[in-house]
Amino acid sequence: MFQISANIERLFTNHVRVGNLTIHLKTPPKFIMIHQAEPSNLMKLVNILNLIKSGDKIPVGTLSNRPATNEVRKVSHRRLVITRREDYPFSQGFSISLHEVAAAGLRLRQFDTRLLKLYSLRFLDLSANLLETIPQEVQYLNVVHLCLCKNRITRWPSISESSPLTKTLELIDLSSNNLTWLPDDFWALTNLRNVNLSSTPVLKVSYPGVCVFAWQYLEPVYVAV
Repeated sequence: MFQISANIERLFTNHVRVGNLTIHLKTPPKFIMIHQAEPSNLMKLVNILNLIKSGDKIPVGTLSNRPATNEVRKVSHRRLVITRREDYPFSQGFSISLHEVAAAGLRLRQFDTRLLKLYSLRFLDLSANLLETIPQEVQYLNVVHLCLCKNRITRWPSISESSPLTKTLELIDLSSNNLTWLPDDFWALTNLRNVNLSSTPVLKVSYPGVCVFAWQYLEPVYVAV
């Protein structure tokens, strides 16, 4: 549970029309990501959060407990959240219509290359696993948010400046990994808004000047150890 009142640093609303919203909290400095929500309902939430952020009162009747609609149920088919290793589809395929996949804390040792074929994927969370390498083919993903924190990743692959990932990726979390170096073309990810490299050795090598010279719209680069 996180406090929302007087604790919103910024709302990222560029993709609200397609059902995506990121909320940046002040304390603790966390990002709450909402994906593939019903756009009209998400816009109402944004309006409420803007009122909270500005300290204004929320009008009576703004919040309501309405039953789930068919549209909400339809959206759920594009989201896959796996919380137990035994539920991971090792012997089955992924639906190509998936927009969001969360498979955190499952002790996965390898990046599942089947994920690379999910061209509609926008959010991928593989945090708290045992991954050591990320395949170069990750550059062909169209994800907006990529969470790889708390793994054992030792290197980030070299990617092409013309790859799909450079045009879509806005948030990447590589914190709490074993990265000691980032290739120069990592900074070709010009659409990035938020980068988390905290608790990784790479800070000592690549951080100076990154925020100044890299991305025009980059939000804070988290490097605290």
